Amino acid sequence: MPNTLTKITHNFVDAKGYYAHWKYLISEDTGAHAVALAAAVASAVQDCSNALYNGGMGAEQLPQVPGELGGNFTYAEVEDKAVMTYVASDGSIHRHMIPAPIAAIFLADGSTVDKTNAFVVTLNQLMLNAAAGPTFVSTRGGHQYATFGGGMRKRVKTQRKINTFTLAADVSTPAE
Repeated sequence: MPNTLTKITHNFVDAKGYYAHWKYLISEDTGAHAVALAAAVASAVQDCSNALYNGGMGAEQLPQVPGELGGNFTYAEVEDKAVMTYVASDGSIHRHMIPAPIAAIFLADGSTVDKTNAFVVTLNQLMLNAAAGPTFVSTRGGHQYATFGGGMRKRVKTQRKINTFTLAADVSTPAE
């Protein structure tokens, strides 16, 4: 019996209350394996990010932490992303963005992702199915991700308008 594709979305909130999403597909043989892989990927992305996991959709998700905000560190806003590039076994290219990445995952230049960083290695092992299990991160066609092409820091404009609930840079007063 062929695997079932499940769309997974993990939501993250930064120090200012902005949200970002990590979306991908899982080719699953059983629901329990999909839940375990989705939880592991959410945890690995959380380890690479200053943003805080705040629920999601798809496989059963980790508990939400309502009202809590991410850490206010070097890249505290979800406008800052670490763009991770993967190449699937069919040759297609896929990019996923880590919101508000921690500074430790970058090389000294501050913009290239360090492939040898322990958090990045863990994330890549999950994304590339290092365990060779029957449940894996996949393309829409059901192909596994084959290689990690690298990662770069990118600043993406937030599409949200500022309101009274948006916090200023000091994270204690409203932005105006």
